[in-house]
Amino acid sequence: GVTSVDNFLSSEAGDFPRQFVFIEDFDAYFKAIGDLNGVPNWQVPVLTPRASSVTKEEVYGAYIQANIRTEIGDMPFSGNIGVRIARTSTSASGFSQSIQDVVRATANPAATALITTFNTEAAVTIDNSYWNVLPSLNFVLEMRDDLFLRFAAAQTITRPTISDLSVAESFQTSNIETFSVTSGNPLLTPYKVNQVDIGLEYYGESGDTLSATFFYKGINTFISEATVLEDSGFTLPFTGSLEQARTSQQNRDGGRVLGLELAATHYLDYISALEGFGIQANYTYANASDDNAPQVVLPLVTAASLAVEGFAKHTFNLIGFYDKGPLQLRLAYNWRDTFLLSRQGARSFGLPEHSSSFGQLDFSASYNITDNLVATVEGINITNQRLLRFEDIRERVSLIQYTGRRIRVGVRASF
Repeated sequence: GVTSVDNFLSSEAGDFPRQFVFIEDFDAYFKAIGDLNGVPNWQVPVLTPRASSVTKEEVYGAYIQANIRTEIGDMPFSGNIGVRIARTSTSASGFSQSIQDVVRATANPAATALITTFNTEAAVTIDNSYWNVLPSLNFVLEMRDDLFLRFAAAQTITRPTISDLSVAESFQTSNIETFSVTSGNPLLTPYKVNQVDIGLEYYGESGDTLSATFFYKGINTFISEATVLEDSGFTLPFTGSLEQARTSQQNRDGGRVLGLELAATHYLDYISALEGFGIQANYTYANASDDNAPQVVLPLVTAASLAVEGFAKHTFNLIGFYDKGPLQLRLAYNWRDTFLLSRQGARSFGLPEHSSSFGQLDFSASYNITDNLVATVEGINITNQRLLRFEDIRERVSLIQYTGRRIRVGVRASF
C-alpha cells in the first residue's frame, strides 16, 4: 500500500516525496520479488566475499620520560621530556575480484544501463608495518600563585581506522554515469602531526579561570579520501572507452593549522540569590590551510577548497551550570562552523563534501540521593536541530538528517 506523510521535512525548503510504500505481507513481497527475478530464495542473505574482510592490528610500544623541577629566578618551573617508540603491524585479509566484461544492456545509444560480469574471487592478504619515534615535552612556569605559563610540543600520530585498512571492494557497475569502485587501503600509514601549544592560565580565588592558548599543528602525513577517473579497460559501442571512478583513502602531504583557544569559567556565588550558579565559555579559531592538496579536476566542481578536512574555522561552547548540595544542573550550547568533510567524497562521486554549520543544545541533571546512589536525566539536541551536508556548493544538498531529541533517565549506584 501507499501512505502519505504530509509534514515530512515540512520545515525544509524545496519539494520532497511525501508518499511512501509500506508492506503488509512480507512473505508475499519476498515471493513476488523472487518470482520476478527467477530466484526463489531471494530474501535469504548471501555472502559477498569481496565485501567481507578481516583486519588485524598489533601495536608494541615503549617510552622513557624525565621529570624536571627547578626555579627560574624565584618562579617555580616544572615539566617533563620524553619519547615513545611504537611499532605497528597490520594484516588485512579478504577476497579480490576483477571485472571480466562490461556490455550495454540495450542497443539504444542514449541508454546508460550496463551489464557487468565478474571473475571468480581470489583470496588475498596484505601485510604492512611501520615504526614511529614520538618525542614530547611539557613545561609549566608558575609566574604567580594564580598565573601559569605553559608550553608543550610533541609529535603525535593517529592510526587509520580498521575499516579504512580493509581489502573489501564495493562496485557500482550498472550505469555508465556512476561506474565506480570503492575500496580500502591496507597500506595506509598514520596521520603524523608536529604540534606546539603556548598557553597562559589564570586561577582566581573564587574558582574563576581564564586561559588563552595559541596552537600550531604541522601535518606531515594526512589521510584523505581520493577519487580518480581512470580507464576501465573496456570499450562500449557508441561512446568508446569506459571511464570508472576509483575511490579509496590515501596518504598524502598534510597542511597546517594555526589557531587560538579562549576559555573562561565564572562563578556567581557573590550574588546570594545565585549561589551555586556559574558560566563556562570557550571559543576556538582555527585557520587551516592545505597548500599541498591535489587540485580537483573532476567535472562539475565549481568551488574547489584548499582547507584541511575536518577543521572548522570557528567553534564555541557556552555552558550554564548549577552545583550546590546534592543537585547538579547543566545547560550547554555547542556550535561549529561549516567545514570540509571530504575533498573527494565517495558518496558524491568525487565532488568535495562539506558539513554545514551546526548548533546543538543539551541538558543534564543529577541528584545525589545518597553517597552511593545518583539519579540522572540527560537531554540531547533538545531543540531538534538537523545536520546538513552539501557537495561543492550549498545549493547541491546531499544529506539532511534529523536525529531527533533524545532523553535518557538513569540511576547510578556505586558499591
